[in-house]
Amino acid sequence: RFGYICLEHQGNLSETDHHLVQIMVNQCTSALQNINLYQDLNAANRQAVRMLAIAAEFRDKETGDHINRIQQGTYQVALKLGLPEEIAEEYGVASILHDIGKVALPDSILLKPGALTPQEFEIIKQHTTFGVNILNNSDWFELAQEIALSHHERWDGSGYPRGIQGEEIHLAARIVAVVDVFDALVHQRVYKSAWGKRDALSELQSNSGTHFDPRAVNTFIELIESEALYAALPW
Repeated sequence: RFGYICLEHQGNLSETDHHLVQIMVNQCTSALQNINLYQDLNAANRQAVRMLAIAAEFRDKETGDHINRIQQGTYQVALKLGLPEEIAEEYGVASILHDIGKVALPDSILLKPGALTPQEFEIIKQHTTFGVNILNNSDWFELAQEIALSHHERWDGSGYPRGIQGEEIHLAARIVAVVDVFDALVHQRVYKSAWGKRDALSELQSNSGTHFDPRAVNTFIELIESEALYAALPW
């Protein structure tokens, strides 16, 4: 892309004018260079986030597909809720680190094909706080920390780890909670078979207002039931 500076000035420019124009050009050049540097850094940061997310999901054969579905679903819901595209995109990128804390869990529990014991479930629940500890050394990961910590909180306050409720839970985490549960339901796991889309949506609806933010559920269901939007989503 090219730009230009228009100077509405008749006659020759004085030496001072030339100097001022040169300063202006230098400032514009510097600003453009900073924008390019920011874009390069932003792209590098996003690639780093994706690599971290893949590391977290490495023990799952569905690794890349899962994080793509979570990212795209979160982005689409945030956008449909009326958030600016830039914020919706941030939600999507940060969402892929929601389970980063699982890298600290043993395979014997994480990949167990049967039901978890109460003691094992308590260990599983720790992945939320493990995630925060992994991400807490960078301000860039602040939103990802919040999602990692809060995506198992429930609208009625019965979730974990803090037992917060309603809008005390960050909107990004409330969206991820819906998208992540739907994804888990419609895909096979070591402990369950895949559900049909209709059954999974019914499960979300029946838990709206207790487990999930009703607005996030309704918005997600609208997206899934819209054929045009559903085709753009990765399910």
